[in-house]
Amino acid sequence: MSHCSDTAGGGQRTVGRRLDHQGTGHTPKVFSVDQERKLEAYIKNVCRFAYELASRYGCKYPSGWNATKMAGKDWLTSFLERNKTLSIRRPQATSMSCSTSFNKTNVSSFFKNLQTVLLHKRFEAKDIWNVVYKFTIH
Repeated sequence: MSHCSDTAGGGQRTVGRRLDHQGTGHTPKVFSVDQERKLEAYIKNVCRFAYELASRYGCKYPSGWNATKMAGKDWLTSFLERNKTLSIRRPQATSMSCSTSFNKTNVSSFFKNLQTVLLHKRFEAKDIWNVVYKFTIH
């Protein structure tokens, strides 16, 4: 897991803490504790799965993979760069301007404007998915 955890933005303990997240804040908890443990095990084994798949397909891969029985950090980084729909990144601190702008007045104004636009333009859900997806506060 160390190769994957280094690329995922921290050591094994950091990845474990992130995976132990119990849905606090505004993110609803979706999985049970047992289901989250299964997902955690799956995520930790991505590099191992890549090695097994490369072996099964008879692909050429670095000899170091044989020693660890898993793909290396370089492979995971390159894989994520080639597959932009997947993203594992380090969390960034919320800037002071962002955190002070996130207040009741501004949030109310945003949703009032959003409602006006939605009523006027009659967007379908598929039209606003990316906008909502990119409107995240870090």
